[in-house]
Amino acid sequence: MSEPELFISIERACLRLSISRMTFYRLVRTDRLKTAKIGRRRLVSVGELARFAARTERDGGTLTAPR
Repeated sequence: MSEPELFISIERACLRLSISRMTFYRLVRTDRLKTAKIGRRRLVSVGELARFAARTERDGGTLTAPR
């Protein structure tokens, strides 16, 4: 049995949220989504994705970031 993932790549996070990389980085830049740098990789925690989704749903259901 494998361990549950704690962090995932930016690419996988974009797939899970159904957003583009550009939108993902816009969310990071506007502090709506937090990432972590581990070694040379930038990753996002699975918990942060869940918190982001819950906040987004609570705040009106839009996943897009301001430009």
